[in-house]
Amino acid sequence: MPFMPKSIPSRLTSLSYRCCGFGVLVLVMMTLTSPANADLPSGRIDASDVPLMTAQNFAEISGDGSAVEVSRVTMQYRFDVLMGEPTLVFHGNYSIGEISWIKTTPECWSLVSKIGDLGIHPMSGSSVQVWNVGRFQPAFKEVKLLSSSQFSLGIEPLEKIMVNGKRFPTNGLHVRFRPDTLLRAFDEYGPAVKGSPDWGKAIRDSSGAFIDADAAKKIFRIGFEVGELRILEANFNVNALKNAVRDVCADLKKRMEEEAKKSAKKPAIDTGGLDDALASAFDPSSEDGGKADSGPSPAIGSQGVSNVLEDAFNVADAAREDRAKRKRVAQLKQTSQQFLGVQETVETEIKILAWDHGTIDGDRVSILHNGHEVDVLTLSGDPEPITIDLQRGDNVIEIKARNQGGTGKNTASFVVQTIDGKELARKKWSLTTGGNAKLLLIRI
Repeated sequence: MPFMPKSIPSRLTSLSYRCCGFGVLVLVMMTLTSPANADLPSGRIDASDVPLMTAQNFAEISGDGSAVEVSRVTMQYRFDVLMGEPTLVFHGNYSIGEISWIKTTPECWSLVSKIGDLGIHPMSGSSVQVWNVGRFQPAFKEVKLLSSSQFSLGIEPLEKIMVNGKRFPTNGLHVRFRPDTLLRAFDEYGPAVKGSPDWGKAIRDSSGAFIDADAAKKIFRIGFEVGELRILEANFNVNALKNAVRDVCADLKKRMEEEAKKSAKKPAIDTGGLDDALASAFDPSSEDGGKADSGPSPAIGSQGVSNVLEDAFNVADAAREDRAKRKRVAQLKQTSQQFLGVQETVETEIKILAWDHGTIDGDRVSILHNGHEVDVLTLSGDPEPITIDLQRGDNVIEIKARNQGGTGKNTASFVVQTIDGKELARKKWSLTTGGNAKLLLIRI
């Protein structure tokens, strides 16, 4: 064993006492300077605006007016005091709904209005409504609600607060924040990163202004409860959806140009020749139709006349049918708060399953078929099936909101199925009391 002078251990012991004493002094100072004598809240909370989180509502608070329906936002939070300063932690998750609201160009909007395409419908301004169906499904998988979105969390002090001898107003107190991480997955949360603002920039009043440092310290000292979680600003990454809409409009434009070229190349019907053919075919006065002395003319047999007439009438019928269909759709859009699109089917009977995809708050609706009430539903979280016999041609399925429940608009999802369970359409509505949504099913 190596030799160790006796003086060294005594010095180490003295140094240990000094370090220990300094540590105790630091702890005592932290305790005295820290205003946090109460247990501060931590936990997780769902956004209170879930029933209102439609794509249209989000578009109003997002940067460029493009947004996606969000069916749930959950936030984890923790409040603490470290070294005498407030610390705040926020991170959460969310889920994307089935509908988006995408800002596009006036030209694209015009193309969609004239032709339309499965899963995309023109809305107000230059926005289009896009559903998570068909060619848009891959783009929906890339949508993200960014952590640059701004949220607000209500603060409710446990006691009355006096500042400078006066009662401090506590109504509307809240903390605004941009979460460190938002993940698009249930029950998964990103890493928690602490933020530590100054006391004078920790809590806001009902007007949005920061309360003073003394009041904030007192609130942290007596403790508080967490109130509502609200979304103040929504920022989305919807680039993939914008590109998908752009591609659809490019396809529509190309289709219209090709149809215009075909129409231009199609030879016009010679009505003079047609008149001669009709006279030749149907004038019983002579074997050659009474035109033997009128000079040479191309001979068209009765079968040729029939073919010419059939082609002409088919073109005319198709044009009339297309104009009539567009007119019917335009009328449905004008007479509904929300138009849900057009679907063709060969089915004679269909099922409609409806349920409340938001908060179950007593939403009631009437279901009508071509103006006749089929059923009245109080929507729950479980799909309720309704069977409807389809007539040949137009079948207008109408949903009328009888109320708005207890937490916002009348919101629900519904699926149109064949009797054997094949899905024909999947839609959602968000209506005010008395409002209606219409879907056109065409039985062919």
